[in-house]
This record gives sequence, C-alpha cells and structure tokens, in this order.
Amino acid sequence: MDILSHFDDQWAHLGLIGLSTLFLLLGSYKTNRFYSIIGLAVLIGEYYRSHIIGAHFSLPHIGMEMMLVGLLALTGLPKHRKDIKWYASVALTGLLLGHLFISLIDNMIFKAKSAVDPEAELLISFNTSYDKNTWINKWKQVYDIDAMPFKPHDLSSTLLDEYASIDIKQNANLINIISQLEADPLIRHVELNDAYKIDLPDHQSLKTSPDKRKQLNDPNLTNQWSAKQFDLELFHNKLNQASNAHSDLTWIAILDTGVDAKHEDLKANYKSFGIKNDKDKIGHGTHCAGIAAAVSNNGIGIASWIPGGLNIKVGSIQVLGSFGMGTQKAVIDGIIKAADKGADVISLSLGGRTNDKRELAYKEAVEYANKKGAIVVVAAGNSSSDAKFHSPANTKNVLAITAIDRMSEKAEFANTVTSLEFGLAAPGTNILSTMPNNIYKTQNGTSMATPYVSGIVGIMKHLDKSLTTKEVYKILSDTAIKKDGLLIVNPNGVLDYMIGNNRLINNEE
Repeated sequence: MDILSHFDDQWAHLGLIGLSTLFLLLGSYKTNRFYSIIGLAVLIGEYYRSHIIGAHFSLPHIGMEMMLVGLLALTGLPKHRKDIKWYASVALTGLLLGHLFISLIDNMIFKAKSAVDPEAELLISFNTSYDKNTWINKWKQVYDIDAMPFKPHDLSSTLLDEYASIDIKQNANLINIISQLEADPLIRHVELNDAYKIDLPDHQSLKTSPDKRKQLNDPNLTNQWSAKQFDLELFHNKLNQASNAHSDLTWIAILDTGVDAKHEDLKANYKSFGIKNDKDKIGHGTHCAGIAAAVSNNGIGIASWIPGGLNIKVGSIQVLGSFGMGTQKAVIDGIIKAADKGADVISLSLGGRTNDKRELAYKEAVEYANKKGAIVVVAAGNSSSDAKFHSPANTKNVLAITAIDRMSEKAEFANTVTSLEFGLAAPGTNILSTMPNNIYKTQNGTSMATPYVSGIVGIMKHLDKSLTTKEVYKILSDTAIKKDGLLIVNPNGVLDYMIGNNRLINNEE
C-alpha cells in the first residue's frame, strides 16, 4: 500500500454503492426485478467486502447509506422521471454528496465517542524494527510520527520499542485511516490513544462515632470507617508481632496527577523519583497516596495499613496533567518507567471506556511490569457498568478493583468486576485521606478502593518478594469476605494466611 492508494478502498466502496444504485434505479424504471436483484446483491456484497477488509462503517452509517440508495432508486420510477439518463447522473451526484456527508457525520460521532489524544490519535505496533522503519520512511510526509513513544530499558523482553504514535490532520477521516492501516502488511496492530479525565462521584459527609478501642494516635483515625470495620489496629499488632522489618525497600508507585511530597502525613513514607512528580495541583494522586501509605501512629492525620518500621514507601509517576487529564500513551509510558525504577506495586486510579479491541499496548506494558516483578492494580471505573468495557481494568493480569460502601455493598457508581480475570472489591465511599498543603478530605470512587488494595499488596510483596499477580489474587480471593458475588479484600485474613503459610520474612533467621 502506497500513499497514492490511501483512499482506494473509500472510492471502491463508493463505486460499488453507485453501481448498486444504478441497477436498482434501472429495476425501478423498467419494473424489472432482475435488475433490482442484481442491485441488492451488489449492495450486500459490498458491505460484506467492507466487513472482511475491516472497514469501520458504523451501523448508523450503513443504515443512512441504504436509505439514501433506496430513496434514489424509488424516485426513478417512470411516473416520476421520464429521462432516466439525466436522472441517473443527478442520482449519482446526490449519492456522492450524501456519502460524503454521512462519512463526515460518522467520523465526528466516532471521534466524540473515542475521546482520543488530539496530538497523537493512534498507536501502531510492528513486528520488527525493519517493518517499523520501512513504514515510517513511506509515510513520514503524510503523518506526524513519534517513532519511539515508549522507552523500556529492557528491550529483550518486550515489543514496546516497536511502537509508533501518529498525529493525523484535524479534518482527516479517522475511521478510514484505521481501516487502511489495519490492512497494511507491515503493521501488527492499530489502536486508539485514548484520552482520560478524572471524574469522581459525588459524596456526602459521613457521621462517625469514636472508637473506644483506639490505640494508634492518628487523630483522624475515628473518621476512617474502613479502619474500624476491617480492624486496622489488630492488623498492625499482628504484623508487628509476627515479623521484624527487613532492609529491602518495597515501593508502591502511584501513577496519577502527582503527589504532594511535602505533606505532613506522607513525607516520611515517600520516595521521590524526580521533582516533577512531587507536586499535585489536583489532589487526586495525593489522596490515593495517603490511602496506600500514610504514616501511621505519628500523631498526625490518618493511618494506613502500613505500620511504622516497615521499609515500604510510596512514590509518584505523574501521568495525568494539571487538569486531571491524560492519555493512554502517557499511562503506558508511566507503567514502563515505574517498572524500570523497581516498583513492586503499580497503582492506577484512572482509565476510561474502551473504544476498540482490548488495547495490545496495555497488555504488553503490564507483561513488561510483571517480568520486572511488579503487581499492577487498576480502578474498575465509576460508570455503573461492566468493567470489561473499561481500560486498563480489562487488561489481562491486572487486579481490577471495584468499590464498596460502609454496608459492604457495591457502591452505586462502581463498575462490576465479576467478568474480569482478577476482580476484587474494597472500600471506596467517603474515604478520608491526604490532600495537598496538609489538608484531609473525603472522596468517593474506585479510585479510592484501588490504593487501599495497593497498600495491602505492597505489604504482601514486602513479606514475600516472589509473589506473582496470580498468587496475590489467589490469596486475596481465598481470604476475601464474600457477599453478593463480591470478593471484598480482608486485610486480617490475608495476614493470617501469610503467617499460617510461613510467608513472612524475618531478619533474625
């Protein structure tokens, strides 16, 4: 396929639709069913051909086009038109203009639903560097191409270096371009570079009652309903008695809007990986970091499941901008960076509705992180739907987390995870946590449930570095509180399992 043939399929489609219209028009004019049958056969055959080559014609597009063809054919009846030749030329001109209008509307709808990055709409993967370089040299005059959107350190274990991203012209037909790219033998896979934006559900203030058993001195612990309901203090006591802290660092990477590294209840548990990651104008990343790893028993703010004395830190890789917006490309790049920096847990409180097939780039990024020893934990989403339509939660080998309320029921806004490979549930309503400038605030969302699980997984990895995603999920699901199809993460059950199966590391051995 060369540049001059870029729109060949588009014109072939229009030509066959025009041929179908002529036969149907002839059948109407001469009242001869034979011509009409040929016209219908050509029309059906063309849509079948379009389907086989992977043309992205939507059902509304097909429906409007068929209505247009039928209308033009019916108006060719003898009682309407005496000069069939003149009318045929008018009908074909009308068909051309109608098709262009329908394609324009279809493309606008597709782009609106897709919500792609306007500066790099598509991600393209290749089997080899030769294929990639050959394709880039052929098309660099047509597209603005980033030849290396991802830069993994370990090139031997991944094909992430065989990706390119392209920026297409604003008025170009994205649907047709995808079809053309998918038909190119040099290209392995094409996918949209989705754009994301943080969108948390509304929340109401939660009335709390003092916990008379309170031993930890964090003043806002009484406002953390999940800490009381799942007995955080018992968890701390068990862990402190069962195992000494060891020197190896365990790092939980928060991929989000950044984290306020100077927050009073985070800085002792924070490890910086670059100053640009250590600020947070939105607060979403800081809130997630506090849930995962706020400093406990320090007389300040809140408590997390991580007790003092354990060398577990939280860090930040900023993948969302100052307005809480980001792209699939940025998130994948963040996963790669976190894995290359040695993250044990990668926490993603982000995502969006999947617009095409499950993203290959996400799958390969997670595989890369897994090979580096990281567990990837992802928010299921807040659209009250099935998380199998939400990425990256639907990516293979991630822990997908939905949210529960104080009654241990799935939160009204939360997506379901029962159709996913490793679906779990955790507290995600009225969750109090850290915000920039030493502030504390409650928020709702699977965004909050995700770092809750990430913190628990961080402790599990700290106690046994060899744990894989599959093994972590088995422990979490076997010890979970099971209610209405939910597998609710049970921190004390997890710890009891780790103790009972001798999975704890002790420096005195």
